[in-house]
Amino acid sequence: MIVFMKENRHLTPEHRRQLLEYTLLLFDTADRLPMLISNAHDIYEHRHILKQLSFSEAATAYLAKIVRVALENGQRFRLFDTLKVLRTLVVASGGVALPGAVVRDLFAIYRTLILRSREEIQWCLSRLIKDQILEDGELVWLLEYWPESVHVANRLLRYPTRHDLVERWAKERYDAGDLVDRQSEIIALLFPVVGLNAFSSENPETLARAVMYARIPTQQKIAWLLLLVPVLSPQTIADFALRLNAPELIRTALEQPKPQ
Repeated sequence: MIVFMKENRHLTPEHRRQLLEYTLLLFDTADRLPMLISNAHDIYEHRHILKQLSFSEAATAYLAKIVRVALENGQRFRLFDTLKVLRTLVVASGGVALPGAVVRDLFAIYRTLILRSREEIQWCLSRLIKDQILEDGELVWLLEYWPESVHVANRLLRYPTRHDLVERWAKERYDAGDLVDRQSEIIALLFPVVGLNAFSSENPETLARAVMYARIPTQQKIAWLLLLVPVLSPQTIADFALRLNAPELIRTALEQPKPQ
């Protein structure tokens, strides 16, 4: 108790009250956030306490709207630190699909900044819309600008669900021989359209990685990998068996005839 008093004896009554009010924000987020945060500067000033908030759709929506409006109005603020607060809340969602209105604001922020920001900000922006369902117009924007940023290409390569626009783009990239270092991800987008056999001429390791990337049921992944086991390296088989909890991959490999 003596230490506590020493640490706080220099606080003014107003400062002490302010500290307590902002800490109360952690408990009464929905009610208190609009009272304490009104602009992007406030988000930066109180970034440390805001990063401690539990996930809340209302809080994420409120802060995203503030940042979007600030960007649209050309306001100056500490961009990276402010975006990190927003990213913290999105990550805290645990991959939950956010309401459409929130995603619209997050994508507007992303679109405004992704092509003109430094690398660390681009990574932060990418996380804002990762695994979120976008509107067709937003996908069209990604399709137009993917050559200009690996982060834009990433959002297409890792799009969370099937979409005709994304699959058509993947087919065009595959046929054109683009993104050769991302071949597995491109093929993964095409598996639901044409299946595994359409890529029989591809490197087996590339195909196996594509199976792992593909958004198909786990049992389908195991079934396809079992077909590839005879031509996969033991390291790949062991890795994917552990990741899929599929010991049958290893058992099948051990049952293969020994080379003469």
